[in-house]
Amino acid sequence: MLSKIQRLVPLLKKPLLFGLCGCLGCLIAAVCLGEVFLNFTKLPPPVGKANQAVVLLIDTSGSMGEVVSGNPQPTGETAQVDGKTYNIVVGGKTKLELVKESLRKFIRSPRLAAADQLAIIAFNTDARTVQGLISAKNTSVLDAAIDQLSNPSGSTNIQSGLEAASSILRSVSSPQGIILFTDGVADNPEDALSVANAARKERISIVAVATNEADTDFLRKVTGEPNLVFSTNSAQIDQAFQQAEQSIYGRQLVESDQSGDYGLGYGLLRISVWTGLLAIGVSLALILGQNIYLRRRFLSIKEFGLGTLSGFLAGGLAGAIGQLVFLPIATLPIGEILGRVIGWGVLGTCLGGSMSFFIPNLKLKRALLGGVLGGVIGAFGFVVFAGIWGDIAGRLIGAAILGFFIGIMIALLEALSQQPQLIVYWSTSEQTKIAIGKTPIVIGSSSEAHVHLSRGKGFPPVVAKIRQNDGRIVMEYSEAMRDQGMKILVFDLKDGEKRKFGDIMLEIKLNHN
Repeated sequence: MLSKIQRLVPLLKKPLLFGLCGCLGCLIAAVCLGEVFLNFTKLPPPVGKANQAVVLLIDTSGSMGEVVSGNPQPTGETAQVDGKTYNIVVGGKTKLELVKESLRKFIRSPRLAAADQLAIIAFNTDARTVQGLISAKNTSVLDAAIDQLSNPSGSTNIQSGLEAASSILRSVSSPQGIILFTDGVADNPEDALSVANAARKERISIVAVATNEADTDFLRKVTGEPNLVFSTNSAQIDQAFQQAEQSIYGRQLVESDQSGDYGLGYGLLRISVWTGLLAIGVSLALILGQNIYLRRRFLSIKEFGLGTLSGFLAGGLAGAIGQLVFLPIATLPIGEILGRVIGWGVLGTCLGGSMSFFIPNLKLKRALLGGVLGGVIGAFGFVVFAGIWGDIAGRLIGAAILGFFIGIMIALLEALSQQPQLIVYWSTSEQTKIAIGKTPIVIGSSSEAHVHLSRGKGFPPVVAKIRQNDGRIVMEYSEAMRDQGMKILVFDLKDGEKRKFGDIMLEIKLNHN
């Protein structure tokens, strides 16, 4: 079986061989291990969870009447609102109308459980309760309340709004939260911040959605967490509301569909183990590819153990870093796509770098570069195909792309380097190339030898070692060869110099031109 596969090596060439091995290794690990683990540890969407009480606190000040989207037509007239002059236009949609559209989507989100309670409070110069706490399933009543958000006027009294929202939430014992939307600056920032701090001490969480005109530094103090403030331009309010909604539940680097609230620790564990399992597949597959390329055995017990352990550790670390990088970026506009690209890039970098421990004289920087390119391309594969066929297809295709490009880029970058090479001629039509560096290339009949010779033809376990030393290429024969009559055991090799061992010819190649 091994000999049949090895006959294909001259046809595949090293980059393609490594690419196919990486692709199949990563894909098999993803199907047999990764998907099983993710499915086993996935939490269901929060249906039937403990009741939550959420107040939608909406700014209805005068500036919310500004037309910001659609096809507004100026009338040439102006109006004074709270000392500010606004151009009067017809057509288009105001900020408040966009907020109302976003609220209608929010109350129908599958993330909300039927047992949740929602309330709506409007605030400008004062605050008023538009709808008290009712079940989230009463969408018709909530729709009617949203319709009452009209006639924007007055100032931005965030303090009054937070006080009204806190008062409502004190009447319930379930987990409590406020989603605050505003496009302006608070009338009394210090008083508003004092009310917000008191609410958070009562375990009322606050999430803020704001337009670019709002004071986001102040809102970060209100929420107590920078990641709970979602700012956007006035025409993309709906996107900001979606980000705020998603922030309430766990996000995952390799999942985009609805699931439960994982929390930071559990989420990191899931992604770390998943990437660790994929890394095992890539590591073992590329070690196997290297052995096939060098006409060695499939995998030794030592290689299997080392590849499994180091692959899992490198992949687990990569997954944890990738998830930590992904989480904050994903809250930004188009950040979810960017976060996945960066996160998968980190994953590929760590996986590629780990290959430098198994491939003789593979430069770490080349392994890292091959890994990051594979990770980035794999990320785009996940994003594209997950959007078309769902997360499972996206993960599997992304994993296959990741493994393929890690393998092919590592081999390709090695081939394009100016590093000295040892060319092994197995026959007149078959040859392989090994990079020469500080790590000795072992020639002999040992199972660990890089260039394997037949023990049946009298070759000892180690015949010689070739390595680079202070710019020189040195061949050092073993003491066993002294017993066979060799008097000089160490030689400097020059470009084009050849050595024959049985049916195998070795040639030193210093000039790649």
